[in-house]
Amino acid sequence: METLIEMSKDELGSNGELIRRCHGQALVSKCEGACISNLRPSIQTPTGLLKECNCCRETSMNIKRIVLDNCFDVDGNTLSGEKMIITVKEPRQCACFQCAN
Repeated sequence: METLIEMSKDELGSNGELIRRCHGQALVSKCEGACISNLRPSIQTPTGLLKECNCCRETSMNIKRIVLDNCFDVDGNTLSGEKMIITVKEPRQCACFQCAN
């Protein structure tokens, strides 16, 4: 499943001063879904309940290049024609796994 997210990134100079800030939107994949989990009575556990919890999460990842095309200088002035390319990781495939305690 894909979702639209808002992203921003600052470009800083060698002494940490802001050079420009760029924003953009991108469709990225996400893990989402229902995994079977249950809770049942058990005489073998200290709590008296046996929990079987499964969570949806990534099995492999992709690297995605995203273009941030709304860039501004330190004073907030638009830098027309300026772009910044960033990379993010996004899930390639998802599956159900036993949840961590």
